[in-house]
Amino acid sequence: MAEQKKINIFNRIFMIIVIPLFVYLFFQILCVCLGIKGFTSWTNLQSVLQTTIYTTFITWAFSFNLANGRFDFSIGSLMILSNMLGVHITNMFGLNAFGMLIAFVVCGAVLGLVSGVLYVVLKVSPMVSSIGMTMIFEALASIVSGGKAVSMIGRSDLLVFSSGWQLWLLALAGLALCFFLSNHTVFGLNFKALGGGQAVTVSVGVNEKRNAILCYILAGGLMAAAGIVQFSYLGTWEPKSGLASTQYMMNSFLPLFIGLALSKFIDNNVGILIGSFTQSLITLGFSKLGVSMTLQTVLNAVIVLGFLYFETRRMKSAEKKMFAAKRQMLKIGLREKYE
Repeated sequence: MAEQKKINIFNRIFMIIVIPLFVYLFFQILCVCLGIKGFTSWTNLQSVLQTTIYTTFITWAFSFNLANGRFDFSIGSLMILSNMLGVHITNMFGLNAFGMLIAFVVCGAVLGLVSGVLYVVLKVSPMVSSIGMTMIFEALASIVSGGKAVSMIGRSDLLVFSSGWQLWLLALAGLALCFFLSNHTVFGLNFKALGGGQAVTVSVGVNEKRNAILCYILAGGLMAAAGIVQFSYLGTWEPKSGLASTQYMMNSFLPLFIGLALSKFIDNNVGILIGSFTQSLITLGFSKLGVSMTLQTVLNAVIVLGFLYFETRRMKSAEKKMFAAKRQMLKIGLREKYE
């Protein structure tokens, strides 16, 4: 029994690390064969870690609504607007770095609350309501910033969340929050139950509207946290228009699907973190190989489609095995009954 348990733990660990390990070895070998140096340099590693945490927060935010069938286009525009409001509040009250973080997150949560309440009150498709909120948030961001970029370039005392212990602290706090809310609260229990079947869950007394609003609030806070990581790295934010802010949401698909595939071996929130790390390695590899941004977009889409294809085939294969086992048990039961 103990030996079997060790084998199961080994298999679980292997399945968790095999995807990022394969991606790392693929690009490392390819760079060595082509004579390209620096793929594993410390500078590149720091860039990968910063991108990983930034993408992880976005994917966490996107996943809390998507798991219950709400496709939220507005998270990118929410991030931009919450950041701009946070910058103005920071300048107005002379806040320090952690005060600025709180201002960002509170603004994001409040904007998420607005999105959630409007979705519940209007009773329209979440896709329709989120597109409307995207246009509203983009317009408000332009008004708040006067149509110009907001900047804190040179404020090293405030822009501390792109590297160092502050970045790790923010990542650990985000992971702990998502893990705790998902697995150890009534909200998390209702959230998972609604994801498994809303009609049945609502029929037993779960308040779907309240859970939806809480998901929007959580998503808003997480997007603001992603925003402060990117803002600390760039030092500036500029408003978007014409639904251009939806590009931030697109970065979450591959980490989301990898997290879903790993959810049978590890908590989904940790799986998303591993998926984000994998995507960051892919982005770095393409960059070192000199692949253009346009071609990177195409290749990333191909990777997502390929991953979806193999994951769908795996799930169908598992379903066939399950039904075959049930049929075999039924045949055995019928044979024993008539013998």
